[in-house]
Amino acid sequence: FRIYPSRSCFRTPFSREEGMLYLFFANSVFAGSPLEEHFGEITAALMKRSMNREAEALLRNYSDNGHNYQYYMLCGNMILRHRMKSHLSASDCFAQALALRPGDRKALTGEARAFFYEERYTDAADAYSRLIESQPDNRGHILAYSLCLTNLAAYDKALPFISSTMSNPTTRQPTV
Repeated sequence: FRIYPSRSCFRTPFSREEGMLYLFFANSVFAGSPLEEHFGEITAALMKRSMNREAEALLRNYSDNGHNYQYYMLCGNMILRHRMKSHLSASDCFAQALALRPGDRKALTGEARAFFYEERYTDAADAYSRLIESQPDNRGHILAYSLCLTNLAAYDKALPFISSTMSNPTTRQPTV
């Protein structure tokens, strides 16, 4: 510890800064290191355990070169579900993920949800209509699409979707 010139970058592993456990991966020394390829797995595990501040700290530690599909998906979900502060919006994160994997259903679902929560109902309706084309039996997407249309005051377009969903109990609920 004494011979390492950047020792001031390290914190003691026994401290709790702002109630957060010390996570050595979140230290800036590891940004861009070979360990960065495992940040996504660790962030996903932290999110599953509701360790959102730690997950957010790890997402902030990604180098610019490490921004891959998994990073954008995790970042979008953290912004939507846990109100993470970011220079990107959730819809921007999912759009970046879609740019890396065009046609990916998870990224498109995330983008549709993000548009809806950002009150961009026209964009959300477009995204949900693309999802309905690929999954016509997904009742959650149909209801979300009809909700977008309702928010756009397109009641006549929304009504057939709502009534078809209510009359057809065999459509499945999404696992989003």
